[in-house]
Amino acid sequence: MLELSFEKEVVKTLTTGSNQWVERKDLYGATPDQLWANFRDKLNNNNYAKLQGHPLTNTELNQVKRAIEVRTPYAAAKLLDQQQRLALQDKQLLEEYEAEIKDLKALTMAPYDDGEKEVTSDKQPEPENSTPESQPKPKK
Repeated sequence: MLELSFEKEVVKTLTTGSNQWVERKDLYGATPDQLWANFRDKLNNNNYAKLQGHPLTNTELNQVKRAIEVRTPYAAAKLLDQQQRLALQDKQLLEEYEAEIKDLKALTMAPYDDGEKEVTSDKQPEPENSTPESQPKPKK
């Protein structure tokens, strides 16, 4: 009975305020196999792109089960807390990147100036049939 009251308190906490959880009354009294099937559906749906449309195989699901296996409610709470912290960090990083990209897009490029001036000549081109006398003489 103590576990049931703890479970109800956890559900209440997770489904109120700014939490993302939705209470699933259809899962009350579900068997462990039914809960794993629901979890598998969630993994497949939430990771559709990463899985490229292919649902998890039994072998892959067993690997996930081993990775998240916990022995006590305290260990489960630690795991959930750790995952929530990671999700919040990811969200904060994403927001920072989006702000940085927005700032970069707002910048305008100044015209390129390599510091050299364009050379213009006021001289008129010499006629093609110039005489040798009009050519400069080499110094001795």
